[in-house]
Amino acid sequence: MLRSAWSRWLRSCVLKKKDLFAKISLSHQTVSRRINDIANNIENSLAALCSLFKYFSVAMDESTDRSDTAQVAIFIRGVDENFQIAEELAALYPLKSTTKSVDLFTAFQETLSRFSLTFKNLSGLATDGAPAMTGKLKGLSKLINDCAIESGNMKMK
Repeated sequence: MLRSAWSRWLRSCVLKKKDLFAKISLSHQTVSRRINDIANNIENSLAALCSLFKYFSVAMDESTDRSDTAQVAIFIRGVDENFQIAEELAALYPLKSTTKSVDLFTAFQETLSRFSLTFKNLSGLATDGAPAMTGKLKGLSKLINDCAIESGNMKMK
């Protein structure tokens, strides 16, 4: 009895709203624009969150997808003055030509720039252990370490 009453009520609500749903434009341009709006909103929220970080660390993972395109995922974990910790996927960059440490470093710098983060507040780096990430002379960690020290960050030494 209760189930059939609930079903009738739900059907009447859906039928009343049917015209409203029919008026929503679902063209590919509208859907694309809405996806871009959502992405911008998420990025702006993350930028606002990053602006509160006292210190932050970065984790990077380079992998290859099904279409044989190398990608690097960049995660940022930060702490604010109230010791609130936040961790988010900040970027996913396709690496079109090579996966050298310089390419990874460029993606890293673009991410820092995009979220107004500086080497001075960088407190740590975690990588997947790939040679381009960990090389002692030319690896990503060496490039990041050098920039951090140049900016006055002695935590990365």
